[in-house]
Amino acid sequence: MKGNTTMGRARTRTSRKSTGFINSYAKALRCLENGQIVLKVNDMFRSTPLSFTTFTKGLARNTSCIHVNLRYGYSNRIGPEFANVLKVNKTLTRLNLDHNQIGEDGARDIANALKKNKTLTDLDVYWNGFGADGATEIANALK
Repeated sequence: MKGNTTMGRARTRTSRKSTGFINSYAKALRCLENGQIVLKVNDMFRSTPLSFTTFTKGLARNTSCIHVNLRYGYSNRIGPEFANVLKVNKTLTRLNLDHNQIGEDGARDIANALKKNKTLTDLDVYWNGFGADGATEIANALK
């Protein structure tokens, strides 16, 4: 995978927020000019799973965001949900999912999506609770 250039970023520190916040955030993704979303140290997606689905559906259709950072999201839904994003989104080049709970099944979902995705150049899945099998599947998908 190739590296990516540095870009400006919009930072949002979040904790538990309302469903309305996530719905608004998903809509705001269409308006980003700097190309980056950072949602770190958050557990709002665990407490509002429907909102996480709304967020990822918005991101899948997004055409301006090139970098998403969901470090420390702590959600086992991130693997399957972002697999759907990777299958559809054609602009995302960097995705940081480190320190989540992706697990073996989520790693498999992401690996299958990476086989279809041709735009992602930087993926961070460090510390996600999957072992050699999940890592091998992701590595093979990147070949």
